[in-house]
Amino acid sequence: MSDMWDPASEGDWGKEASHELDIGHEGNENVKPQFDNDNNCRNCGAPDHFARNCPNADADAGVRGGTSMGACFNCGEEGHSKLQCPQPRKLTGACFNCNQEGHSKAECPNPRVFTGTCHFCSQEGHPASACPEKGPVVCKNCKTEGHTVKDCTKNRQFDLNNVPDKLPEEAWANMKKASDDKDIQEFREALQAYSKAVPEATYQEIAIKMREENFKIYLIGLEKINADVISLIDLQGVLDREYAVGFFFSNKPSRSSHKPRWPENDEDNIERLANAGLPYDRLIVKCRNCDELGHIAKSCPQEAREFEKVGIKCNNCGEAGHRVRDCPTARKSKYGCRNCGLDGHVARECPEPRSAADVECRKCGETGHFAKDCPQGGGGRACRNCGQVYPIRKISEDHLARECDKPRDPSTIQCRNCDQMGHPARECPEPKDWSKVQCNRCGEMGHTVRRCPQPEEPAGNEYGSGDYAAGDDYGQGNTQQEESTWTDTNEITDQFAELKTVDAQENSGW
Repeated sequence: MSDMWDPASEGDWGKEASHELDIGHEGNENVKPQFDNDNNCRNCGAPDHFARNCPNADADAGVRGGTSMGACFNCGEEGHSKLQCPQPRKLTGACFNCNQEGHSKAECPNPRVFTGTCHFCSQEGHPASACPEKGPVVCKNCKTEGHTVKDCTKNRQFDLNNVPDKLPEEAWANMKKASDDKDIQEFREALQAYSKAVPEATYQEIAIKMREENFKIYLIGLEKINADVISLIDLQGVLDREYAVGFFFSNKPSRSSHKPRWPENDEDNIERLANAGLPYDRLIVKCRNCDELGHIAKSCPQEAREFEKVGIKCNNCGEAGHRVRDCPTARKSKYGCRNCGLDGHVARECPEPRSAADVECRKCGETGHFAKDCPQGGGGRACRNCGQVYPIRKISEDHLARECDKPRDPSTIQCRNCDQMGHPARECPEPKDWSKVQCNRCGEMGHTVRRCPQPEEPAGNEYGSGDYAAGDDYGQGNTQQEESTWTDTNEITDQFAELKTVDAQENSGW
């Protein structure tokens, strides 16, 4: 422990080094002093602000903290930098394409002159697309010459060099073993080896053979999801199949998202597998300007569209247009009170009243006030009988309609038969409206149980008749079955008591 370095014994060596940088420049106004704290202002050294917000800058004289800012690189005037210059940007250099002044390379009207190096032959003077040593164009899909992948309709030629060579019987045995182990990845690799050994085998034939041998993995033909950059390709390389092949442990969908895409039955699944394949990249580029295949946005013939830029929002004050580092508002502590923003307590212990600045009113939907203080009214409850209004917080001090001590007000009663106010349904002078009556037996409107055309359902259990509106017969049910049930229960209880007695005797050593 004695060999360890002790910073206290060495003294403030870092501070001495910083003071040495100031030796000989005490009276020079053009040299900034070295400050010990990196969080202080780099302009004047004050700890309460940063250099970009320093109030000690004289904009008229072009002086910041006693140091000359210099002239603007754009307009040549002093007092501001090139980034803050109010004048339009001036192009002082020549175009990198034609060497003419007055415009940039992006705005150059002359044909683009390639001055880089070819990525194919590493020679200067031409791009890789115009390289004379490149040779004919080879299609990425069918691996033949004379056309590009955009115009190709031939079958996909897969590179099977990484797939091991297996005999058909050996590859099928590996598929069976992976199925018994329920290993999807091993099964797919074994399926590739089997397809390489038997190139003419289709998904339909393989699925039928798998069902004959009771594989634990199922091949399911799912409805495809539309994606123009993806193509469903079968084992023979045919493009644009109609269904997507999936590997599952059951022939029933286990997820709700699979149900709309799942086949109706096993026969429908076998028919789908005849026109199914796995999803592969179409190998055709897509333009992000016009959303068409075959070219990129740089070569798009249509006019360039403007994309909506993501707005910047400050996490300190919540306003848009700047970040937290540039926020003029005092920095809030993320561990402080959410009500007042101060440290030392949480919101539930805050002595300040509840702030409604970020509260959304439940009545009008506006922000800035509570529902009880809504200017549109409301925020309280009222008795439906006497109409007395009271705040929600004082609900225990007032009453509801069922607790009202005043006589019932007929004007607040709505008839369920004619929908008129002033009387209940039992006192309605209008004829009975059977369209509002629902049958408790069939659930249809227009009649009651006594006029229901549906037959009565049989008894639901052995302890009653099943009709809870049977009048005097209610509760009688099948008396013979009741007695036999109780008798069987008593016999079982006696037998259990005898067994318990014998067990106690054996345990006691008798």
